[in-house]
Amino acid sequence: MSTSMQKAIFWDFDGTLAQSPMIWSLSVRRALEETDPAVRIDFVALRELMREGFCWHTADRPTPAVVGEAWWAAMARRFQFVYETLGVPTDTARRAAHAVRPLILDPAEYTLYEDTVFILELARDRGWRNYILSNNYPELPDIVRALGIDRFFSGMIVSGALGYDKPHPAIFRYARGLAGDPDRCLMVGDNPKADVEGGHRAGMETVLVHREADCAPDWRFQTLRELSAIL
Repeated sequence: MSTSMQKAIFWDFDGTLAQSPMIWSLSVRRALEETDPAVRIDFVALRELMREGFCWHTADRPTPAVVGEAWWAAMARRFQFVYETLGVPTDTARRAAHAVRPLILDPAEYTLYEDTVFILELARDRGWRNYILSNNYPELPDIVRALGIDRFFSGMIVSGALGYDKPHPAIFRYARGLAGDPDRCLMVGDNPKADVEGGHRAGMETVLVHREADCAPDWRFQTLRELSAIL
């Protein structure tokens, strides 16, 4: 008796299914403004400091014990470092660093792409199982639920709850195992290293969406709707 091919799509979240432009940098600035409106920082310099030093920038050095609340504690230490580097007094920097989290976790800060629901529903109807595979905070499933798309997913793999970030092979191994090691896997995302390089190393077909980049995905699409051609 023959069995049907098992197929899974692993979707990145930010920049792939939903938009939240510069949410980390903007939230860090806003947290400082709300903590002490008199303190001003250079946003361009802030943006530069936000480009390094976070867990997704050091995926080759995973910290599997730093998950959940410990993950947020590590993030707060990094936020404080950024503030202090920009000249913010230590006490203000510490308080502002702990004020970032609720801003990041506000569902109103996220907007689905106009074709997100269409492509998730189409993939499901064509026999694919959808999974989120994201370098993100532990509470990402709560945001997914708030956006009303959790019904499309068979599971969610989030670095802040696992301790490994894409493109580390361990997070991809975990994802494939959670999905039952499907016969065919797609990794869909907007990051050349985390999604395309990481997906390829894990033996997945890769799809780059919403941007141009110097990498070699199996497919490139400007919109999610275009994925319908390969599903």
